[in-house]
Amino acid sequence: MKRHLQPIFIITLCIALIACGGWQLRGQVTLSENLRLLAINPDNPYDPLQQELRNSLFVNNIEIVPVDAKPTAILQLENEHFTVSELVIDRQGQPTENRLQYTVTMSVVDNKGKVLAEKQTINVVRTLRYNPNYLLSSVGEEKLVEKDMRKDVVIQIMRRLEKIQ
Repeated sequence: MKRHLQPIFIITLCIALIACGGWQLRGQVTLSENLRLLAINPDNPYDPLQQELRNSLFVNNIEIVPVDAKPTAILQLENEHFTVSELVIDRQGQPTENRLQYTVTMSVVDNKGKVLAEKQTINVVRTLRYNPNYLLSSVGEEKLVEKDMRKDVVIQIMRRLEKIQ
C-alpha cells in the first residue's frame, strides 16, 4: 500500500512546487506596459552596457525604438564610467590590490516628459587582488570582473524599471 502512495506523493509535491512559483530567471522582471516601446538616450548600440541592457530588455519583451519613433518611455543613461584605483601598494611600489568601480546615472521619462523614475546613480564596486608578476593574467581578470560588474548594473537598472507603474 505504501509503495502506491509514494509516486502520488512525489507528483503532488512537484505540482505544489511548480504552482507556488517563487523563482524567476536572473534578469527576468515584470515591466509596466508604459515601457513596452522604450528609447535609450543617448542611443549607442555599440556601447557594451547598452548591448547588455538591450539583451535584457529583449528577454523581457521590451521593444527598443529610436527617440523620434514616439516611444512610450525614454531611458536616459548618463555619466557611465569604469574606474580603477590602487588600494594597496607593495614595498616595491607595485599595486597589489585595486578598487574597480562602475557607475552610471539613469532616469526615465514618458513620451510627454513626465518623470517616471528620478535620476538615480547606480554604483558597483569590487576589489581585485593580483600579483604584479603576472600582469597579463591580471589584465584579463580585470576585464572579466568589469564585464561581470556591467551585468550587475544592468540587473539593477532592470529592477528599477520594474518599480515603474
